[in-house]
Amino acid sequence: MKYPEYKSVNYPEIAANVLKFWQENDVFKKSVEKDSPNGAFTFYEGPPSANGTPGIHHVMARTIKDIFCRYKTMQGYRVDRKGGWDTHGLPVELQVEKEISQELGEPFTKEDIGKKISVEDYNKRCRETVMRFKSEWDDLTQKMGYWVDLDNPYITFENSYIESCWFLLKELYKKDLLYKGYTIQPYSPAAGTGLSSHELNQPGCYKMVKDTSIVAQFKVVRNAKSEKLFANLSGAAKPFSHRELLKSINDPEVTDTETNIQWNEVFILAWTTTPWTLSSNAALAVGEKITYVKVKTYNPYTFKPVVVILAKDLLGKYFHPKSAEIPVESYNAGDKVIPYQVLEEYKGSDLVGVEYEQLMPASPQTPEGGLEAHTQAFDKIFNREYFLYGTTQAPPSGAGGLFFVILGDFVSTEDGTGIVHIAPTFGADDARVAKQAGIPSIVVIDESGKPMPLVDKQGRFVKEMGNYAGMYVKNYEGKDENDPTYKSTDVLISIQLKTENKAFKVEKYEHSYPHCWRTDKPVLYYPLESWFIKTTALKDRMVELNKTINWKPESTGTGRFGNWLENLVDWNLSRSRYWGTPLPIWVSEDGVEQKCIGSVEELVSEIDMAVEKGIMPENSYKLGYAIEKAKKIMLEAIEKKQDYYNVILRPENEIGYISYVWGEVGNPKKNFEGGYGLSKIIAKRDWEGENTLEFSGQKGKDFALELVEVLILGKINRIFGPTDAERVELEYNDNIAILSKYYEGKEQTWLLTGFRKRKKNTVESGSDSALSEPTHIHPTLNRMYVGAVSLKELSKPDASGETRTTSTATQTTPMFTRDGLGAGISDTNIRKVLTNYKIDLHRPFVDKIFLVDSRGKKMIRQTDLIDVWFDSGAMPYAQWNYPFSKKSLNGVFPADFISEGVDQTRGWFFTLHALSVMLFDSVAFKNVVSTGLVLDKNGEKMSKRKGNVINPFTTLEKYGPDATRWYMISNSNPWDNLKFDLEGVAEVQRKFFGTLHNTYNFFALYANLDGFTPDLTTFEKSSNLQLTESDRWIISKLNSLIQEVATAYEDYEPTKAARALTDFVCDDLSNWYVRLNRKRFWLAKLNDDKKAAYTTLYTCLETVVKLAAPIAPFYSEEIFRNLTVENAPLTTGQGVGSIHLAAFPTANESLINKDLEEKMALAQQITTLVHSIRKNNSLRVRLPLQKVMIPVLNPKIKEQILAVQDLIKTEVNIKQIEFIEDTTGVVTKKVKPNFQTLGKTYGKFLKDIGARIAELHQHDIADIEKGNPLEFSVGDTLITLTKDDLLITTEDIPGWKVASEGEITVALDVNVTEELKKEGIARDFVNRVQNYRKDNGFEVTDKIKIVVEKKDELINSALIANKEYICTETQAVEFDLIEALSNASTFDMDEFELNVKIEK
Repeated sequence: MKYPEYKSVNYPEIAANVLKFWQENDVFKKSVEKDSPNGAFTFYEGPPSANGTPGIHHVMARTIKDIFCRYKTMQGYRVDRKGGWDTHGLPVELQVEKEISQELGEPFTKEDIGKKISVEDYNKRCRETVMRFKSEWDDLTQKMGYWVDLDNPYITFENSYIESCWFLLKELYKKDLLYKGYTIQPYSPAAGTGLSSHELNQPGCYKMVKDTSIVAQFKVVRNAKSEKLFANLSGAAKPFSHRELLKSINDPEVTDTETNIQWNEVFILAWTTTPWTLSSNAALAVGEKITYVKVKTYNPYTFKPVVVILAKDLLGKYFHPKSAEIPVESYNAGDKVIPYQVLEEYKGSDLVGVEYEQLMPASPQTPEGGLEAHTQAFDKIFNREYFLYGTTQAPPSGAGGLFFVILGDFVSTEDGTGIVHIAPTFGADDARVAKQAGIPSIVVIDESGKPMPLVDKQGRFVKEMGNYAGMYVKNYEGKDENDPTYKSTDVLISIQLKTENKAFKVEKYEHSYPHCWRTDKPVLYYPLESWFIKTTALKDRMVELNKTINWKPESTGTGRFGNWLENLVDWNLSRSRYWGTPLPIWVSEDGVEQKCIGSVEELVSEIDMAVEKGIMPENSYKLGYAIEKAKKIMLEAIEKKQDYYNVILRPENEIGYISYVWGEVGNPKKNFEGGYGLSKIIAKRDWEGENTLEFSGQKGKDFALELVEVLILGKINRIFGPTDAERVELEYNDNIAILSKYYEGKEQTWLLTGFRKRKKNTVESGSDSALSEPTHIHPTLNRMYVGAVSLKELSKPDASGETRTTSTATQTTPMFTRDGLGAGISDTNIRKVLTNYKIDLHRPFVDKIFLVDSRGKKMIRQTDLIDVWFDSGAMPYAQWNYPFSKKSLNGVFPADFISEGVDQTRGWFFTLHALSVMLFDSVAFKNVVSTGLVLDKNGEKMSKRKGNVINPFTTLEKYGPDATRWYMISNSNPWDNLKFDLEGVAEVQRKFFGTLHNTYNFFALYANLDGFTPDLTTFEKSSNLQLTESDRWIISKLNSLIQEVATAYEDYEPTKAARALTDFVCDDLSNWYVRLNRKRFWLAKLNDDKKAAYTTLYTCLETVVKLAAPIAPFYSEEIFRNLTVENAPLTTGQGVGSIHLAAFPTANESLINKDLEEKMALAQQITTLVHSIRKNNSLRVRLPLQKVMIPVLNPKIKEQILAVQDLIKTEVNIKQIEFIEDTTGVVTKKVKPNFQTLGKTYGKFLKDIGARIAELHQHDIADIEKGNPLEFSVGDTLITLTKDDLLITTEDIPGWKVASEGEITVALDVNVTEELKKEGIARDFVNRVQNYRKDNGFEVTDKIKIVVEKKDELINSALIANKEYICTETQAVEFDLIEALSNASTFDMDEFELNVKIEK
């Protein structure tokens, strides 16, 4: 068979076979490397982290990426797709900490790193953990059909990637966009690091929480400045009984006495949702123009008389209006209603300078050395002023006062009391206004003698906090807050302040509070010394360039992302962690000089200078850098298929330099001037055999890199052989290279004649028994040059700056000597070089590097890591090791397209944009699809706890990747949240793929019978084919579909493409074209009409799978190859072999006939409406009906329906179509307002419009349907309504059933005559016979005989009257009715049964 047929279909099996075909034939690689007439289309892969398993949402995200890359490839673009792995950051570290904690059986946190485990071992575990699930990710990537280069991914922990990040940081440093600051920053105690503003704004970081809030009473100090607040306080309170107090609080210090208490204490009320910060209170802020009131009342907890100050606008929040009517002197302790009296009003400016008592003072503690010494140290280190918590001395000189009322520009009366408690160590605004007013921060001294807040970086109170020492200020221990015995630190503080008459109101308050994006624990605002990127300096430019990006959806770009840019703050770059890219900044010990390192080469050079000045003992990175450089050049040469030679360094006390070149013996000039080098050997694909390496792909690269290491680092095991043909054995890392002396004339050089692996667990050297594999040198080339010279013979550097030499240079100094090691070198020295050469740019290694400043002083690296989002944002450059391995970004920057989840709006999307604007004044991406969330079928977020997680692997195994991808894309727009339902995947598999598969199978069945071979060269000239109107229609629809799908892909609207393809395949191609034309395929002879039908259907199938290939790559490949491989010389897929190497279809506009499409659309619409009436009234389609009436008010529509009326009558099984131009009296219609359109224009008039519409008569509605607008006035406003502003429905009329859609209404005559019944019986009988043929394996060409047992007169007469019709439809050559029939089959005819016998 030319076209494979399927008895059953297994979509996952098809996908597996196609995947195998792709892999065996390098189809992905070919798709990238094929001719690209349209140039490059640049795509960036946002790297996942492989320390967790992939989920179903990753299938969605990767499908979006894959669609447009495949589409652009088919369009003739080169689409390089480099995979990547995000390997740094909190997710990795937290996972490692969790695992170590489980191993130790005790908590393990960041603070234990360096104590319970070394930093080196900790980072080693991070490196291992981060790639733990790489195989699962690779497996999913391949099984779902996401084409991305997995062989050469960028990995963010690799030196080359870090080096590029350093380069970018230095560029920012040079632009003065990198600075150090001491500010209040979001800080995660649970993660042990500061966070950037974009991390804090990840989706879900702000959570609604219920915290204990408190309105604290700050007691005013009575002095000249505050005297005005104590005016008008005359009058004594009623005797106060402590017995009442004892009822509310259990305080043993309270004595049972009665005391007269005067209203002589004034308190300022300030509200906070963080009572734990009250111990750090340094000031109170008021609004300059806000009106405040002085109120005489009682404390609700101690019942003591108090005078309080708060904002006038917030008075009602704390006092009931009726309470003002009660005389304050009448209050009894414990009364539920507390009276109050407003005494005076003040402006905020009147309160500035008022002093108050410290709310939560500590016991006096003077540090060792005295306060003065410490304050001087504070000034020197931080250039700030502090007040030491617990001291009785005055604040440091020049610091200004503590515990004063100041102005705050952010103070409002929206909530609280209109007075803000200021804790400069725990709030950015607090710190700013305090600094402006000269208010110091309250601190203690840490172990290193530096100031720190009253809360440590684990989120606990410091030891100076007395009873609260060691308490967590937030629930970082994960305690059950619903436990009735649980009391938070805030609650305990509130209880204390209640008993001390310092709390006016304590209550639970629900509000939004930031949490760490990775630990899900609350964030603190904390004073941190951090490095910042000055993003605000280019904010306007970022906003401007963002407007040039095509965001899908647009609202994300203008809203979420655009608003974020408008409110941009500087980027906190510092992270106080261990596993990540180190900040490449070194600072002198005295803080005078800084150096920002921008490359490994620069670092090596700087270390050399430090060694020279005695700051560093040696430069262990120097040799490593030489090796890495040699490897880099080697790989670049292999990629470019060029010859390679270079000068590399051996240990200096051995032989100096080796200049080596790879190539075949006998033509050194050819080798050096573009001859047959190692890179070309590796690139050859025909190297196979038991004793040779497969030098293609990754194996060849690995071999080349191992060879470099052996030649540079290899220990000399032995020198053997005759003097004129000496051989040297070098070994490194169990790889052994054999070099043989070689002469060309009188000139001596060395040849690589062997490369072997040492057998495991062997120590013997120089014996073949110690070697596990034979020599891996290709027998036809036999040997490769390794030219060697001494240090003295190096020639001058060439134009590129590299030192070159020739392989024919005479050796005046021997390369190797027979002492087994080389002249004057010890095994110990060699081993030292071998073990220390590798470069690692991570901690703790870079922490051990000290540089030297211009004064000869020691420089220490800033211990910070950089924000992991910088790693991600640097990928356009770092993935290529720009500007080192790749000198230019031409063709790879900016990206034409990227896509990630909406959570990346303020993550990867932002850092990409920010870095590209700051460094290159360019966008990083031109088009971006921001995808929504993948939820469960009920709209709930998936989680293991809820048990609603969908396993992507089992989904792909059950339904196949194509159905899964198609469902995700067709169900909703990528940027909308997807409610993932496996039943929906199954429905897609049945509806779209099942229909497409059945259509293909139908074609294959008959095309194989007829031996059909398409001649598509004649198709464009349709005159050469006898196309029917149905053929021309489907071809027109096909070309319109090409336009529609291409436009959708171009607009990054894959859902529109998928839905258009679904409608075409299911409604137009299968349900309409194939069904209406199936009899043409049943014809016995392959005549011109049948050829036209075959060619039309073939063209549709091949084009549809090409259009669908970006979304459904596997099944499209299967059908494309079924259609084209056997017929390749004659098809449009000539020579391509894979659909993904074929060109994307282009529409032939000359074949598009819109009038024909409109006519057929009317036929389809009318047919659907009539079928809906039949279904709703249980009228079988095979039962003919007499007539359908169609009201037509548009002459063109009537003309178009007339052109297809025969088709309609056949489809809906009716005898007659009657057109009605005036429906009055025939069809009754109802009308109501379309609020969706009217609300936008006439919102406030909707009631009047509704009343006017209710008055419309049938002729008014008919007039509107003809296109005449309805106009009337409401007051002075003219209202104009069109038919789009109305919802018009049709009612049934007696004896008829009515249905409407848009402009089309049909009325079906449902009266059934006896003649119609008979014809219906005949049609039902034909259907049963056709089913019998199919069920019993009859071939389509088989002729049959039919015998029927007689029934009643109606049934018999129905069969006899329609005998000719029955025989034609069933291919029966004989048809008889007899009285009795034995051995018959029984046909269920719904309302009766027939005994029937059918024979071939």
